[in-house]
Amino acid sequence: MLSAVPVQVRGISAFRLFAYPDFWEKTRDFYQATLGLPLEFSNPEGGVALFRLGGVALLVERIDREEPESAELVGHIVAINFEVADAGHAARVLESEGVPITGGPEKQGWGGTLLFVEDPSGNGITLVELPRG
Repeated sequence: MLSAVPVQVRGISAFRLFAYPDFWEKTRDFYQATLGLPLEFSNPEGGVALFRLGGVALLVERIDREEPESAELVGHIVAINFEVADAGHAARVLESEGVPITGGPEKQGWGGTLLFVEDPSGNGITLVELPRG
């Protein structure tokens, strides 16, 4: 039975992705230095870094390899799209930095261009160049 008063979702507050200890700093640095996201907070001892993109946060969290659910979190189902001005340029820059490019850049039927890359922890992210006009 549905409630008469629905949950009032106001938007997305944060995206979370996870990294094992040996990749956490590289993953944090990837988002800060390679993609240029503004780092708002970093606690290496606690294993968390926070990037703020407008009203949405990106949290990079370190997790223990020994925890049973860890294998289900790292490198799985992170659906983050970052808008870029030029996907071709982004591909050249990231390739020169040694970032694994897993697909594209590829023009889509809807007019945008997608570029698929991996961060140092193996989390797949998408860079999208939106259609102009």
